[in-house]
Amino acid sequence: MRMYKYTIPAGESRSIAARGAFVRGMAGTERYQIQINGFPATEFETGISFGVPGGFDGLRVINTAAVQQEIEISISDQPVNDNRLVGRVDITGGILSKSAPAATIANGVATLITGSAQIIVAANAERAGVVIYPDVDCIIGGSDITEANCVTVVAGQSWETSGSFAVYAKAITGTLPTANGLKYQEESF
Repeated sequence: MRMYKYTIPAGESRSIAARGAFVRGMAGTERYQIQINGFPATEFETGISFGVPGGFDGLRVINTAAVQQEIEISISDQPVNDNRLVGRVDITGGILSKSAPAATIANGVATLITGSAQIIVAANAERAGVVIYPDVDCIIGGSDITEANCVTVVAGQSWETSGSFAVYAKAITGTLPTANGLKYQEESF
């Protein structure tokens, strides 16, 4: 695993000549984009990772935020799991503490369609993480998903999040299978 950290002014980018098969956002205060091997740029942020079948020879990190930010990514030949907490903590009125029960794993499939996006994994406040593996090229995001504000995931890659929001997707290219356009695995506490 190799780590790359850059301070990138608003609207600028940095190219990284590095061979790998997986990339993970390790640090960044705002969203940014990753462009691999000349493919279209993909929205990215801290905590997101994905793999590229066959690997890649380089990528470009694009700071799409309105402010300068320090962005750190890891590039590796195998998946990199990062157990650091990311996001914001707002403590209002005290702290409630409880012991976490054992985690459970749920596996599922969904049929992707073109046109309007559909919920593929329901919102889950107890979610520890979900990994999605599409069989066709698709876009993944929240309820307001469009091709301009989402993550594009190529068939055979994976996408993961630890967010508790409902995950939406729709197919964008290729021949749609008659069923099971993607598989997912969700871990909950």
